[in-house]
Amino acid sequence: MTNTLINGPMRLSVRPECGGTVSELSYHDRPLLRSGSDTDSQNWDARNFAAFPMAPFIGRIFNGRCDFNGQSVSLEANMPPEPHTIHGFGWQAAWQIDSLSEHELVISQSGSPASWPWPYRATQAFALSETGLELTHSLTNMGETTMPAGLGWHPYFNRDQAILKIPVSTLWRVDEETGLSTADTGSNVLGSLKTGSHVEALTLDHAFSMFDPELSIIWPDLKLEIKSDPVFQHAVIYVPENENFFCVEPVSQLPNAINLPLSPAQTGLVSLAPGESLSGQIRLQATRLENP
Repeated sequence: MTNTLINGPMRLSVRPECGGTVSELSYHDRPLLRSGSDTDSQNWDARNFAAFPMAPFIGRIFNGRCDFNGQSVSLEANMPPEPHTIHGFGWQAAWQIDSLSEHELVISQSGSPASWPWPYRATQAFALSETGLELTHSLTNMGETTMPAGLGWHPYFNRDQAILKIPVSTLWRVDEETGLSTADTGSNVLGSLKTGSHVEALTLDHAFSMFDPELSIIWPDLKLEIKSDPVFQHAVIYVPENENFFCVEPVSQLPNAINLPLSPAQTGLVSLAPGESLSGQIRLQATRLENP
């Protein structure tokens, strides 16, 4: 069932039962995200919507295997033909409505997959203003032992002559044979993204660290500013070839963070004690451009 919030010219539609996805976010009838799928609640794929959540980890866990505090974990691949476990579990699960009012919606998903030793509860709180959206993600360890934790949001944007400006400091290059990441602070793409790059000039599928989790997307008729809490110190930028969309994903950790031989300060990996929570807010602000 689609749940729609309207506040003046802003409109948000969410499909809790379809992976906690956003199916529409628009401003003055102008889509801020690509239009989502109208699929039924039985045959859906979160990747066909406008945005979906990632929890309790983001990106891949390489080959579905990891060790944490002496505990070995083996997970099923969940995005064939990829051999990895990708984007957590929430995007493939039904969420429930916790509260709904005229301009606010809170949904949650409680997970305890047999292969993931840590029960958790993830929530998304949507608050719609007349010019934007505040989205608060949170993740709570509901288990009895310390849990590795990560959060993220995976929005899809229309290209439409977009310019992306984001203060990136490091590009992370992945070794496809080992899944390990190395830092690249000299790539030319860092400079172009910091000053603003036409999306059509990019082909990317990389994680980046940021000086500051603030970015802007500028189309000929509209500017969208996205400002995130410091917990979202990384972003995954996905600009595939021959597609009409691109993704800029605020994330709290690097993909495969649990397996990287780097410090938590570098990877963003958070260890949550029983009952502890990880939380952060992502704020989207839209402005129409009068003289594009």
